[in-house]
Amino acid sequence: MARVWLPDLAMPQTYIRPELFFAWHAQSLLVVDNRGECGDAESLTGFYFREARFLRTLRLTVNGHPPWLSQVAVETPTSLRFDYVHPEIAEFGGGGTGQSGDVTPVDEQGVPQRALDVRVCYDVGIAGLQATVDITNRSRQTVTAEVGWMLDADFADIQEAQGDKREQEAPVCREVTSDGLRFRYEHTELPYEAHCVLSGDGDQRVTDSTASARLTLQSQRSARVLLGVHPRDYLDPLSEDDVADREQVWRKWRDELVRVEAPRNTIAEQILTRNLGDFASFPLLQGQPDEWLAPQAGVPAYPALFGRDAITAGSMDVSTFTWPRGRRTGVPLLTIDEARP
Repeated sequence: MARVWLPDLAMPQTYIRPELFFAWHAQSLLVVDNRGECGDAESLTGFYFREARFLRTLRLTVNGHPPWLSQVAVETPTSLRFDYVHPEIAEFGGGGTGQSGDVTPVDEQGVPQRALDVRVCYDVGIAGLQATVDITNRSRQTVTAEVGWMLDADFADIQEAQGDKREQEAPVCREVTSDGLRFRYEHTELPYEAHCVLSGDGDQRVTDSTASARLTLQSQRSARVLLGVHPRDYLDPLSEDDVADREQVWRKWRDELVRVEAPRNTIAEQILTRNLGDFASFPLLQGQPDEWLAPQAGVPAYPALFGRDAITAGSMDVSTFTWPRGRRTGVPLLTIDEARP
């Protein structure tokens, strides 16, 4: 069979730090490992707000065990999606399903192998993180499972996390609240707080290190469990109205950026569109209103304002973008219709 090369369908992608996945929005940043977890396996992982790590541990469990990862999707700069199954095959019987007989093997808790589809979406907000778990029972019997997260905080600075060496450290107080778990940093000069709020379906249970829900699902039924992480900075805390105002300004600016069409080179069009999306994700939305669109230096290691990077990015602001070989067909659309030599 002859091989057919389709250059218009080929778009190579380059990943920096492929062992990590990250999502960000304004002053918030989530860094996870390639299993979708924050923990000791990778020193930089965690949920950060204004460069401080408000969650050190964020690890999904089903019946106390990590589910088996099947796929990962980076949907936008602000969101990550991880798909799991539980439990993974313990007795392989052959075939694509791993089962060749009429009886489905079960784990030590009586759950049929691969009974549960688990989808986890992490959505990063301007000042918070929303984790959503959608779980569906794909087996033919009713299944009971406890789904939740292991949680911890250390409030390290992102550069301390990067170097895996602390320059400031203090005890962390853990308080179980009526709706979740609160971490409070007992540093005299850095009194940070992180409030983890559990909601959704099932019978919910919170300890000083876990937040979970016990679910009973009939065949083909689904449930949803949510975890909201709300950081509180002792300097310039943001109210809901503050967040809404910043979100409105950012969305308006983003929606007014130039759009690019390149009918003769769709790969170039896709690359530029993705780059525009990345560019639009960097404003810090911090300080006074006329400072909100100042960009951060870069993720995951430098989610802060550096003068050189702000000036460089500002000089390439695509809201005033022009291209000598293109033709404007109405603002903010740019059509490139000339083939390059």
